[in-house]
Amino acid sequence: MRATPRRAFFVAALVSLAAPLIAQSPNLPKATEIVEARAVVSPAPVLRGRAFEIAVVVKIRPGFHINAHEVNLDYLIPTEVEVQPPQGLRSRGFSYPPGVLRKFRFSPNQLSEYEGAVTFRGKFEAAANA
Repeated sequence: MRATPRRAFFVAALVSLAAPLIAQSPNLPKATEIVEARAVVSPAPVLRGRAFEIAVVVKIRPGFHINAHEVNLDYLIPTEVEVQPPQGLRSRGFSYPPGVLRKFRFSPNQLSEYEGAVTFRGKFEAAANA
C-alpha cells in the first residue's frame, strides 16, 4: 500500500470530525483551531486479506467540547468518524468511548460530551488483492 492514498484516507477521516463545528458563530475560533486530530497506524505492514486497526486521537482545545457519539438529547449531533477508504481497504466501523456528562450554563440538562483528548478506534480489512 502506498503512503499517498493512505494519508488522503486519514486526512478525510480527520476533517469529518470537525464538521459539526463549522456552523459556529463567526466570533469563535475556526474548527481546525479547536479540534486537532491525528491517525495512528501500526508501523507493521498490513497483510492482504487481513484485518487491522487505526486509532484517531483527537485533542480538543481547553475551554471547548464536542458532543459524544452517544448523545443524550435528540437535537444534538453525535460525533462520528466518517471515512472513504482507498481501493483495497474496507471499513468495519469505529468504536467510541463513552462521553462524560457535564452541566453547561447554556443548557438545563447535562450533556454527554468529550473534552481534552479522546481516542476513536477503527477496524479495517485489506482486500485479498490489495
